[in-house]
Amino acid sequence: MSVVRMIQKVLRNGKERIFLVEEVESGYEGTICYVSKIDQTLTVHKTKQLKALGDIYKPNIFRTSFDRIILALHTKHVATIESSISVPRVHPDVLITEGELDGLLFHALWSFLNKFRPLAAKKLNTAELDLVIANIAIFGVKLQGHTVFNPLDFSGKEIEFFFRVSFISRSLLLPLEKIAKQSHTGPIVVERGAIFAGSIAKPGILFVVDKTNTSWYEMGNECGFRESFHWGFGDIYNALGNTFGVSSHYSTRIINKFSSHRISLRIQNIIEKVIRDEYKKFKEQADISLKSEHHELLRGEGKTVYFEDALISSLFVSDERYRILDNPSLLSSLVLFPYIHPQYEYLNQLLRRRAKWLVPLNNK
Repeated sequence: MSVVRMIQKVLRNGKERIFLVEEVESGYEGTICYVSKIDQTLTVHKTKQLKALGDIYKPNIFRTSFDRIILALHTKHVATIESSISVPRVHPDVLITEGELDGLLFHALWSFLNKFRPLAAKKLNTAELDLVIANIAIFGVKLQGHTVFNPLDFSGKEIEFFFRVSFISRSLLLPLEKIAKQSHTGPIVVERGAIFAGSIAKPGILFVVDKTNTSWYEMGNECGFRESFHWGFGDIYNALGNTFGVSSHYSTRIINKFSSHRISLRIQNIIEKVIRDEYKKFKEQADISLKSEHHELLRGEGKTVYFEDALISSLFVSDERYRILDNPSLLSSLVLFPYIHPQYEYLNQLLRRRAKWLVPLNNK
């Protein structure tokens, strides 16, 4: 560790300096924050608006280095998949040694990649040969069906590893390699919606609704993005604008007055009908999308909706079919997820050693 880095860590009083970059509709939003290594409390320091990934490694951003850089990108740029792989043991009654654990982990890793690389390539619309693993981590282990933190010196017929892997297209590698030079461990590249889904909606379906589109994620034995369709909360603003003959921007003022009950009963009824009709369109498209992905059994239950607009979210209440998330902290979910499973650091060290040549962004 360099003298400069050591001094920085002392001055931070046991806190890690994190730079979270979220890909949003208008570009990128960078947030500098601190996480306590003792109780994982989060302190937000500063937020910056960025137009492109290239702005991230400009000198005015990186005056000092970060302990972690988390890049939470859009679903079209990264595929984050969570799932488990089970591996049988040849000698189930013998205690697991470090050498055997290393071999079991290597076997599970390749089984995972062989199973999910085709899915990631299809999602990112690229060839499998053009896929790059941006990050890989273990977030759970079971031995003979029982959760363990470290399988060493235990026995059992079968071991199950839970992996979280993020795939990107090779075309995204160059700008990310420049960003990697600005952190101590390399950037953690994840799919924004998938990490959010994993923190709040397991098992079931999570719909993440942005201004123009809805992406949905299945949470269960295999967690991750499944499909998207063209309906966003902006459709409600547009419909209100068309109804009253005003711009969609002015529709925000209409909804504000509606939410605070500062309108006549007649206008209120008109607005309610517009909102109800648009929400019905959302549900119809959601059912069509679920059916196309052969998730008919989930069309009637286990669905959660997150609107990336607090004003729109306030218009709806949960019912038997759809649970509306009431303005949750997406930022906290994205910043704190690397700290949730620190007990598997030993296994992740083995994994990084095994997968080092597969993960070019984390080769330090």
